[in-house]
Amino acid sequence: YLKKFLPSATGKISISNFNLGALFFGILWLPYRKIWKVTYIFYGIIVAETILEMIIFQGILHREVPVAWDRISGVVPAVICGQFGNRWYYSQMCNAIAELRPDEYPDESYLKKLSERGVTNLAASFGLFILFIVVIGGVAMVVSLLTGSL
Repeated sequence: YLKKFLPSATGKISISNFNLGALFFGILWLPYRKIWKVTYIFYGIIVAETILEMIIFQGILHREVPVAWDRISGVVPAVICGQFGNRWYYSQMCNAIAELRPDEYPDESYLKKLSERGVTNLAASFGLFILFIVVIGGVAMVVSLLTGSL
């Protein structure tokens, strides 16, 4: 991990710091790694972009979303997540370590607490993803009804 996190620690942007898991599965990877703040920001941006997309293309222009726009709106967040995923995770781990004071715990207890903070959460990843799909579907239905394009 140190080789992966060293560019993040120095703030350098490099291809070696690129996270393929975050690139291809960002919407699942973020909650899996418990990067909650960025997860909610990403989900919120995607929901807002979907609403604007539907209002503009279906409601105002009365046409389907162009393929090029659809691809760009999918690729850009993925690339951002891939490029900055390790930096976000590194920052989260530094904050988790800083919050725990080693002098408050015996050696083994401190290490156990640190380990618990770094554990991944597969259930949260899929649970939030399912909730996200339900929200997007609900938003799409509401916007379609309001714009008369259903």
